[in-house]
Amino acid sequence: MDKRNRKRTIGTGTKRNRRNQQIPNHIYLLAIAILLFVVIGMVFLIRRYTPTREHMSLSEFFVLKEENEAAVIINGEYKEVTETDDTIHAIATDQGVYLEIGFLKAALDDGYVYDTTESVLRYVTDQDVISASLNSEAYTVGKARESLGKDVVVSQNGAYFVSADFVKLYTDMSYELFENPNRVVIETAGYEKKVNDCYFDLVRIVYGQAEDTYLMVAEGGTDIWQDTNPDGTNGNWSKLLRYEDYGASNGMLNEGYAGFYGILSACNAAVHYADKVEGLSETRINELVSEARFIRAHALYNIVEQWGGKYLPLEPMNSPISVLPCSSVNDFYKVILEDLEFAMKNLPITQEVKGHVTRAAAYHLYAKACLTFSTYTDGLGNTTALTDSESKTYLEKAKAAADYLIQNAGSLGVKLYDDVEAVFDENNNKNNEEALFIVCHSTITAYNPRGNYFNRVWKHSEAYNNNTSGIYLSGMTPSYATNINGYEVPKLAKGNCYMEPSKYMLDLYGEKDGRYKAFFKDTYYVNNATNSTKNGYTWNEADAQRYGLSTSRVGNSAYDITLGDTAVYLSRKTYTQAERNACRYAIFNLEDNYADTKSPLKFFPSLKKADCPSLYAGSNASKPYSSADCIVYRLGETYLISAEIDWRLGNNQSAAERLNTLRNRACKGHDHSMDITASEVTQDFLLDEYAREMIGEWNRWMTLKRFRAFESRITKANPQITKFDKNIHYLRPIPTAELLLIDNANEYQNPGY
Repeated sequence: MDKRNRKRTIGTGTKRNRRNQQIPNHIYLLAIAILLFVVIGMVFLIRRYTPTREHMSLSEFFVLKEENEAAVIINGEYKEVTETDDTIHAIATDQGVYLEIGFLKAALDDGYVYDTTESVLRYVTDQDVISASLNSEAYTVGKARESLGKDVVVSQNGAYFVSADFVKLYTDMSYELFENPNRVVIETAGYEKKVNDCYFDLVRIVYGQAEDTYLMVAEGGTDIWQDTNPDGTNGNWSKLLRYEDYGASNGMLNEGYAGFYGILSACNAAVHYADKVEGLSETRINELVSEARFIRAHALYNIVEQWGGKYLPLEPMNSPISVLPCSSVNDFYKVILEDLEFAMKNLPITQEVKGHVTRAAAYHLYAKACLTFSTYTDGLGNTTALTDSESKTYLEKAKAAADYLIQNAGSLGVKLYDDVEAVFDENNNKNNEEALFIVCHSTITAYNPRGNYFNRVWKHSEAYNNNTSGIYLSGMTPSYATNINGYEVPKLAKGNCYMEPSKYMLDLYGEKDGRYKAFFKDTYYVNNATNSTKNGYTWNEADAQRYGLSTSRVGNSAYDITLGDTAVYLSRKTYTQAERNACRYAIFNLEDNYADTKSPLKFFPSLKKADCPSLYAGSNASKPYSSADCIVYRLGETYLISAEIDWRLGNNQSAAERLNTLRNRACKGHDHSMDITASEVTQDFLLDEYAREMIGEWNRWMTLKRFRAFESRITKANPQITKFDKNIHYLRPIPTAELLLIDNANEYQNPGY
């Protein structure tokens, strides 16, 4: 190398090094940032324009292989057909959308079963078996035949598909079909809706098809209610009230049985699917599950007490059952108490939705269930086989729960009213502070299958006469509307009155016991003017004869009654004929009414606990219905339960104190003049006090059963009942409708029916 070249080489290198030394570091950082930006941009462009599931067309995304195949999205989640699936999930035909049976069972409702041998689809509810044949529009519900208007079940490529419109009838869902490509978007009700369904049959028993019969089921055939027709011609009502020709075909018992098993079915589904709930906190899920378990316990309690140890399903029913197994009473109470223990821990103290169960109710029912379990017998020699020590343990558990509720009532959101008149005052109806659990009136037609019914619980004990003339005078308005001319309107039961309080029941109330006036209606008032000049009522011959009064008052102005004055008074005190004739209004001696054992009983005080005249509404103003809520459990009963437990444990002084709390608030002067001593607390006194406080609140039949007191109390108080058989009637008969569906009907029916 020559010197020139050598110099150039050296010089060049020297120059470059010199230049490097002069470039700032931030320039290099900027260059690196630009390079990274370019690289990231290239990656973005590659990803942006590379076909991925997020950016490919819908047809490519859903991978629909057949022309009528449809993708399925449930609650926003795409249900992809995987390699493990035997077939596609849905098809869209000219008849509509169809869901593959296996997918339907797994994703929506596992109650659907397809019998490939018979080519029949079946869906089982608590009351019916629904079935449909392949390629047929017809389906059967029990014995009734219906038509969907399209094939219920179709087949394709060896798979079976069920019409989505048919699924909608029995599964809570809605759907919409989108095309190009076919995709079915399904929305199902949330878990809260599933829990709400647990209240359905409970509401139905009060406000739907069964509300006007269940009071008779729960209280008929006891010491406190009689048949309004002494000759027993009130059909099924007379049979139930008297235990005469009374068996499995009695429609009122059927309603109660079906209703409680309907409740049980809904509750089982809610409990079963709780572990699959997403999007709710554990606390909220436990609250909702507690509601379902409380209502389940309520249903099971009513079932086991009235029908004994029978079928005890705790899971959703997935297929027809031809043989119903019987479970022991112990098994029933095990579930009842476990459900309530869970509810006591997890139920909220208050609920935003009126009528939904709270913690206070759980304590009450737990106390009642423990008490009943400790003393259980079905009257047929079948008991829970508890030892004396075990029975005492359950009594102590019952006592602890009842007393906790009483002592902590305020913090649990309830209170005992100071005055008994407040308990069923209609002004407190929508915010009753003593109520622990209520059934609210509902305007949802589905809850009222016969139409938008209102509360009719009280109507079977509303006095009437020969379906036409109730307790009123000619010229008065026999209407259910209220406050005509500012005055109360007398009401008629229009032929629906089948049960009246026994004379023994009415005589239980002492002179100072305010519960009689608070709970019974014995006075009726003139509610309209007979003409423009009198503004009241003038006696006529027909009315005088009807009430057994002297005709001398007819046309006599001295007997004219002013608008708003008493028109008819039903008296427990017996007035002489002279005293009755001298009174301006009609006095009817109840002694005479109950002494007449041949003709229908016309005049008697009507139970008015559930009657709220100002709540008659809309088109129902002319009918015996109101929108009053019905109290299922209340704190007053908790006091009675606590007193009964004390008596059973030998703590009569404590029992008397609990009873005196109720008796003093019922006392007109609140002066403790109705207080009792410890020595007065006996079985009979407790049963009398239960009657005075709780008549008409769905419990008398089960109360007598718990005390094993049907025979003694009926003999004492209800002369109409002559055919009660202690070897049969401590249990109700299983309805014929149920027996027709099973193969072991003879074994499943209770003895004697």
